[in-house]
Amino acid sequence: MIIWCGRSVEALLNHEGYKPSIKTIQKVISVSKKNDNDTLSEHLDTKYSDLLDKHADIHALLKILKRRISSKNPVEDFNYKNELCSSVNAKIQTLSEHFVCDELKQLEGNAIATAFLNRQSNHEKNLTSLPQFINLMNQHEELIQPFSEAMRTGQDINIKLLIETYNDLGLDTTIQGLNIIKSDGVEVANQHIVLNEIEDKEGLEQLNHPEKPLDLEALHAELIEYNKQIRLTAIDDTDEKVHDYCDAMADAIDIGKHDFLTMRVLLKQLQTTYKAVDSDEMKVTKEKITDLESNAKSLIGIGFQRKANRVKDAIKLVSLKDRLHVFSDENNPACNNVRVALASHRKSFTNPLTAHNTVNEDNAANSFKDVKNAIATLRESEGKEEEHHHHEALM
Repeated sequence: MIIWCGRSVEALLNHEGYKPSIKTIQKVISVSKKNDNDTLSEHLDTKYSDLLDKHADIHALLKILKRRISSKNPVEDFNYKNELCSSVNAKIQTLSEHFVCDELKQLEGNAIATAFLNRQSNHEKNLTSLPQFINLMNQHEELIQPFSEAMRTGQDINIKLLIETYNDLGLDTTIQGLNIIKSDGVEVANQHIVLNEIEDKEGLEQLNHPEKPLDLEALHAELIEYNKQIRLTAIDDTDEKVHDYCDAMADAIDIGKHDFLTMRVLLKQLQTTYKAVDSDEMKVTKEKITDLESNAKSLIGIGFQRKANRVKDAIKLVSLKDRLHVFSDENNPACNNVRVALASHRKSFTNPLTAHNTVNEDNAANSFKDVKNAIATLRESEGKEEEHHHHEALM
């Protein structure tokens, strides 16, 4: 049995460092009245009556707040619930100066989640991201209606993905994604978001025409062909970066051969990689390697093969994506080593390097200058061709 002592309870409640829970106060009030302790009851009523009224108000507001966003007037209802949230927050803040309010804060979070999320979406991962997305809807009212309508489909919608879509792809794509969730489901919406992110216009075009069956076999064959062409760009059989990439990609292609989105993502990766390993700079550099190896077979071929090997060995240490600028990117240590190998002399003791281990072009071997000039010529030719196409487009 618990025996309540009015004076000791009053002293505890008046202690500066003590902050009770609301349940504790309600319990003390109940017991004091039951024991006819009028002095304590009067003290408690004087000190806590208004605060307990605010507590009751909060519970009443939370009941309203937890109702789902109206389908008829979602924007108006959203703004109303924002006002409710502000009111609830202010009241909780006032109570927290006197009480421990963890339970109320939890109830507020639950009410907000129930108002904005359907049952399938109301889980821990989304609860963390929901406040940020509510802030986005505050900034962009255009999001409110499509979000509300998407939630009414009863699907599990990834709030964090919506925020990432907004940050990476913008407002319009986010709204489009929500509208697609409503019409075609989460899976199709996710496909649109991913294809937008990788800028796959062809893949998006196919998704936008569902009446045309997807030719997965043709797409699978295209992936295999790209992977084959990338392997053919290897410097030789010991170019591990190329061969390891192609081996891993072959496995990924086989695993994803029945999934449209997976294959579209792989295609984009393969296209980007092929553009790098088959770049103008790689082509010109490899042509120079071929020249060096041809000269090695001549009567004056001393040192040509060793130099060719130095260049090849340097290239094999360059990542596939960095081979796009295998010659020009001297700030990349691996690419700079290719430049150094090309600039080195077969027999001369002339030092082609600066104090910072970059190429001093005045002292560089002709191989370096030949590659640089050939790349410049290609760039100039491509620039003129682009200008010509632009001129034709204006005609």
